[in-house]
Amino acid sequence: MILRSPIAVKAKWELYKLIGLSPAGARFLDVYLSRRAFRKAFGRDPDFTHPVLFGEKVIVRKLFDQRKIFRLMADKLWVREFIIGKLGESFVPKLYAVYSRFEEIDFDRLPEKFVIKPNHGTHWVQFVEDKKTLDKVAARRLVNGWMRTNYYVNSREIFYKDVKPRIMVEELLEE
Repeated sequence: MILRSPIAVKAKWELYKLIGLSPAGARFLDVYLSRRAFRKAFGRDPDFTHPVLFGEKVIVRKLFDQRKIFRLMADKLWVREFIIGKLGESFVPKLYAVYSRFEEIDFDRLPEKFVIKPNHGTHWVQFVEDKKTLDKVAARRLVNGWMRTNYYVNSREIFYKDVKPRIMVEELLEE
């Protein structure tokens, strides 16, 4: 989808700067775009004052609930540490490494199977079931796209706005 390409995301940020979008203006834009997406999905406006549908409750939380814990939970690395602190390491996949850039990944030190994912978004994951057959050029392109993308710009979920992008290499969980 063209609106999610890194170039389009960068263009949105540059447009916001150019037109001098204030924090209040950005907030209005968040509400407007969330309402529009809900209307497109459900054929009606969301009820922000008395949300009933799960989708309405999600929108209300992402727009109006500013508790710090949600900002922290948007960062997958922080959530890992939180879960380990509360429940122990057996409740999270093994973390092999964390990187700032794809070029830093030392594939020789990784096991045959693993996953690559960023800490600052959702539904972004590269499954590697055999590292010998991994197309590193395609993987680099995919991961670098993630790293250039601020998830907040498209999702309007304020919690993701300030998460520092990192690349996580974790254990591949299988049945």
